[in-house]
Amino acid sequence: MKKKLTICLLTLAMLVQTPGIYAAGITVVQAESELVNGVYQLSAEMRYQFSPQILDALQNGVPIPIALDIAIYRRRTLLWDELITELKQQFELRYLALINKYVVKNINSGFEESFIKLESMLDFLRIIEGLPLVDQNILSSQERYYARVRSRIDVEELPIPLRLRAYVSSSWDLASQWYQCAL
Repeated sequence: MKKKLTICLLTLAMLVQTPGIYAAGITVVQAESELVNGVYQLSAEMRYQFSPQILDALQNGVPIPIALDIAIYRRRTLLWDELITELKQQFELRYLALINKYVVKNINSGFEESFIKLESMLDFLRIIEGLPLVDQNILSSQERYYARVRSRIDVEELPIPLRLRAYVSSSWDLASQWYQCAL
């Protein structure tokens, strides 16, 4: 038993120290809101590190759904903070093998952008700028508000045969922590 534990710890230490091996995950690096023409807008930076299983599925033509979840709260002192509204910005990542291009589609707006390299596509997806959150007139000037942001693989939007595998596989369960910023 002791020998097995030692081998597992040595293997874990090798994985942590080996260059080129990293843990898959999604991180919200930073996020902030800004009031522009009476509308609060979100700007954020994400970091996407997909697992080999996700990259393999993408290379084999499976569309990868990404969700950007946003929640606006009113801060309260004696009770839990009040949820004002929730937003979901959806993206779909695809690889088109016949023309050797990667495509990011914004499901909400229909906007598409194509790229020759995977790294270029992920770099494009990394930056969110000027995303409208909420109209200033809806919020009371006497209250304090904040937004929470996270990004994740939207398992519910995967093709059904792959969705079943994604439910039980940690390589598909990628979501950032919630990141909070003031309005």
